[in-house]
Amino acid sequence: MAAVPHLEVDLNDEERLMLSTGLAEWGGSAHPTEELARLMGFRDVADLHERSPRLLQRLTERQPLTGQDLQQLLAVTELAFVSDRWGSGLDWEMVSPLGDQQTITVLRSLQRKLSRTQHNT
Repeated sequence: MAAVPHLEVDLNDEERLMLSTGLAEWGGSAHPTEELARLMGFRDVADLHERSPRLLQRLTERQPLTGQDLQQLLAVTELAFVSDRWGSGLDWEMVSPLGDQQTITVLRSLQRKLSRTQHNT
C-alpha cells in the first residue's frame, strides 16, 4: 500500500479548535449513521469512532495530517455544525467555544485553504 502524503496546510488555532470540536461531537451529541460515516470518508461508524482519537491527537499536537485526514475532519465538522438531525445543528453554540458566525468564517477560510492545496497537488 502506498504511503498517503502529508499536506502542508498551516492550520491556525481557531481552525484546530473548530475541527476538534466538530470531531468530538460525533462521540457526543451528533448521531452518525453508517451512510453518514461513509459519506464523511470512513468505512463505517466503528471506523469513525476508532480513528477519532488518533485524528484528535494529530490535530491538537500539531502533527502532520494527510489530505484524507483533513477532508475527514472538515466533513465531520461541516455536518456536526449544520445538521440538526444528525449533528449538533442548533445546539452548536452551546457545545462549541465558537459561535455560529465565527464558525462559518473559520469554515470558509479552511475550505479555501484545502481547495488551494488540492488544486496544487
